[in-house]
Amino acid sequence: MNLSEKILALRTQLGLSQGELAEKLEVSRQSVSKWETAQSVPELDKLIRLADLFGVSVDELVREGEPPRPEAETGGAEPEPKLVYVERKGLRPAQILGIVLTVVGMVLMLAMLFNAST
Repeated sequence: MNLSEKILALRTQLGLSQGELAEKLEVSRQSVSKWETAQSVPELDKLIRLADLFGVSVDELVREGEPPRPEAETGGAEPEPKLVYVERKGLRPAQILGIVLTVVGMVLMLAMLFNAST
């Protein structure tokens, strides 16, 4: 199932007309029609709002394959993916560069002050 088919299926599952969906997304009904007939693709911000409205992830919405089910249908049973944070030790290259540039700037400023006083 492609994106246009998913938008149509999810919209009808929620019992929304094209006009009602368009109103919720602050777009024209013609835009929704074009999305559903694969004449155009929603912009990223609209895809995010569609996914939120339908209760699915953007990934489920845009990937080809099985049609997504609204969260109300699944009861929210799917576990949320866990994020893993890796603690880095030491400074990042951008931080090192910032320190070096700060020190060079201070040295140049002191050199200018020394030259100005002599």
